[in-house]
Amino acid sequence: MRPMTALGIGIVGCGTISGIYMQNISRFPGLRLVACADLRADAARAAAEKYGADARPLDALLASPDIDIVVNLTVPVAHFAVSHAALTAGKHVFSEKPLCTDWEQGRELAAEAQRRGVMLGCAPRIRIALAVTASAMMAASGRCRACHAATPKAAAVIAAAAASGMNMRGLGSIAST
Repeated sequence: MRPMTALGIGIVGCGTISGIYMQNISRFPGLRLVACADLRADAARAAAEKYGADARPLDALLASPDIDIVVNLTVPVAHFAVSHAALTAGKHVFSEKPLCTDWEQGRELAAEAQRRGVMLGCAPRIRIALAVTASAMMAASGRCRACHAATPKAAAVIAAAAASGMNMRGLGSIAST
């Protein structure tokens, strides 16, 4: 059996929540923190130094072949633009909640992920974990065409979610092709 190559993670948004992600990524053997970006270059440099990553401008991070998954930790109004740019660049995306601030933008992100053959995931609110889990079960059974359940192909995105320290029983909002 061939050993799995660790997938490179790029964090976008180096605010308060980013610390738990960057700290926990190292706990997953299939993931490695490669780089981070933030509008505040000093915040990106500080996070990069603390967690052993590179600080890069967003465009450079998205163009980097060593980044497989972009974890979007920006403010909610920026979620759509950052996630769309990452998907367009052919990167898998895991976003903090909300996925975006507009229903149609969410549909556009899901369509772009499907077009590009990449994964799109979002941290669910824990109090709706039962609904998310039910949706994933319905998708897996084929009873819901609008839902996309996690597949083995989504394992890296799920691992990025786990790195956030979230309760994994609630993870089910993964778009896949």
